[in-house]
This record gives sequence, structure tokens and C-alpha cells, in this order.
Amino acid sequence: MYVVLALSLLYAVTQWLIYMGLLPPPLHAASSALLIAACLYAAARRIGARSLLALASAGAVGFAVEAIGVNTGVPFGHYTYGEMLRPKIMGVPAVIPVLWFAVTYASYLAALTIARGRAAILLGAANAVLWNMSADPALSSAGLWIWESGEFYGVPYTNFLGWALTALAMTTLYGRMDRGPAAPWHAAPYVALSIAYVPPSLSMGLHVPGAIGAAVSALYVAAPLSLSRRVPTER
Repeated sequence: MYVVLALSLLYAVTQWLIYMGLLPPPLHAASSALLIAACLYAAARRIGARSLLALASAGAVGFAVEAIGVNTGVPFGHYTYGEMLRPKIMGVPAVIPVLWFAVTYASYLAALTIARGRAAILLGAANAVLWNMSADPALSSAGLWIWESGEFYGVPYTNFLGWALTALAMTTLYGRMDRGPAAPWHAAPYVALSIAYVPPSLSMGLHVPGAIGAAVSALYVAAPLSLSRRVPTER
């Protein structure tokens, strides 16, 4: 529990420091490694060696959709990655496929704190989309990737459809491997993901994305705690 909480907190803090200019932007990838470690550790505790299969499968799907997306505009829309995320393979930064695992598994774990079965699979995919809506405008404004055009603070609506389909494929995979209940602390990686981009978004005038991030963070702090008597405190 404490490892996941500590890594999640460090991720959120380092993201804030990067956006405040107190840490250099190239440390985005290093900061992301903290989140990846938190999710992989949580997965290993829950499903053992199958956590590596989850990582590899989600990473393969993530790389495939990103490679297609960067080079064709399908399914997300037309975009390119900036120079802060290197090295790249077929235009896709090497860290991105692993981040697909981290974001979607964190989203699924958060869903398991308040739902089960198919509901958790669908809610996990929805969580991933909500995170993307809260973070993508800030991340693209910072130059990590560049959209040609978009209706939602520069991000095209097709991006969220692409995220929904890809995330659903991944949470469906997790649902076959990891069906057990989750304690409130399992939501920590997703809360860290969501809250990390609230201050940057608000400082950039991205009020709706900031509000989404704040709202889902509050939800996954309050709701799992209110239901904590129905799930084990440790696993």
C-alpha cells in the first residue's frame, strides 16, 4: 500500500514542479516512470506474473494505435509528438506505449474500488477518457504533442472516441485477469494522474479540463472511502 501511495504522490508532485519551472521539461519521462512503477507494483501484488502480460499486451496495443495515429490520423486525429519525448519509433516516443498501460490500469483499478465486473470495465474506460479530457489540453499546450486542430481546447473530439475504444480494449483485458475487489488506496495512481494536471490547466486558463480533473480526483477519494467497509483493506 505505502509503495503505491508514495510513488503516486511523487508523480503528482514532480509533474507540478515541472509545470512550475522548478524541474526541466525533459524530466516528464522520468516522472512518468514513477506512475508506471506504482501501477506495475499494484498489478504484481494483485495478479502476480500476469502483471507482465498485462503490461506487454497493453503496451503492444498502445504502440500499434499510436503508430497508426501518428502516421494516418486514425483513430485520434492528426497530431505529432514534440521533441521532449525521445527516443521515438515510427514517430511514437518509447515511453508512450508503457504509459498506455499505466493510465488504463490506474483507471481500471480506480473503477474496481466502486464497481465490479462489466461495470468496472466500462467505468475504467470512462475514467481513462475523463483523464485524457483533463490532461490532454495542458500536455499539448506544453508541446509534448501537437494537434493540427481541435474543438476542445485545441484537441479534436475524435481523440476522445479513439481513447474510448482503445481504453475499452485494455480494460476488457484487465477484466479477464484482475476481477477481485480493490481497497480505497488502489485509486491512488488514478487520483495522482488526475490531480497532477489541475494546477497547470487552471494556470493556462483551461478551466473545464481543470474542473474535470478536480472532480474525478474528489470522486475517487470520497467514493471508495465511503464504500470501504464492503472491500478488504489490503490485498
